[in-house]
Amino acid sequence: MNDFAIKKGKPSAEEYLAESLENILRRLNNNPSGNQSEEAFIQSVIMVRAAMLNEEHSKKLNCYTRCIAVFTLFLVIATIALVVVPFIVPSIDKKQLELQLSSQAKLIDSHNVRIEQLTQSLSMFVQDQEILAGKIQATTQPLTRPVSD
Repeated sequence: MNDFAIKKGKPSAEEYLAESLENILRRLNNNPSGNQSEEAFIQSVIMVRAAMLNEEHSKKLNCYTRCIAVFTLFLVIATIALVVVPFIVPSIDKKQLELQLSSQAKLIDSHNVRIEQLTQSLSMFVQDQEILAGKIQATTQPLTRPVSD
């Protein structure tokens, strides 16, 4: 047993605050000094200790509340991101797809122009070939004609 509960002299306020609540209650029940004013003092000490505990718990509660607020803010931001991202991503994909389609369309157009140029060149070669074939035929015809004199 602690000597605080049976100590004859009146302890200081620091001793009361440093002692456990159980020992303070034992001292209140034992009343070793026989002083009635000590009972009121002990009740005041108990009230001070309760206030100190309340203050400590309030600080912890404030800390927890801040943590919950930060976590809630994080959840709100995450929820907004989950709602907004599906609208942004398809538009980004759509823009990329449109860019790819436009580049493919330009490529097709350039190939079509090249095909048209090649077709014109080919038709010119065919015409030149026909002209050459006519000249060759005209040149070789007198050579292949039988002599009738």
